[in-house]
Amino acid sequence: MAFCASCGTDKGDAQFCSNCGSGGATQPPAPPMPNWQSASRPQNSGTNGMAIAALVCAFLCTPLAVIFGHVALSQIKKTNEDGKGLAIAGLVIGYIGLAFVVFWILIVAAAAGSGY
Repeated sequence: MAFCASCGTDKGDAQFCSNCGSGGATQPPAPPMPNWQSASRPQNSGTNGMAIAALVCAFLCTPLAVIFGHVALSQIKKTNEDGKGLAIAGLVIGYIGLAFVVFWILIVAAAAGSGY
C-alpha cells in the first residue's frame, strides 16, 4: 500500500496519484491521535447550592444545616458537582451546634429541677 504525500489517498501500485496527480514520495498514514478527554471525569456544573446553604445555616439555624448538608452530599454524589467540603463543614458545625443546644437545655433543666 502506498499513500500520496500530497493528499494522503491510497494510490496503490501506481506511480502517480489518481486523486491529485502528484508523483511525489509516498508516506504511511498518520496514526490516529488518542482522545484523552473521553477518559477524564465528566465536567461538573459548579458548586452545589445545598452545600452553600448548609454552611450558611450552620451559623444561623443548626438543624437546617444538618438537613441541607446531608441532602447536599447526596446530590453531589449523583451530579458530580463541587462543594463536598462545604457540605461536610456545614454538617460538622451543625452537629456541634446541636450538641451545644442539647447540652445547654440539659443544664437549664437540671438547674430548674434543683430549685435554684
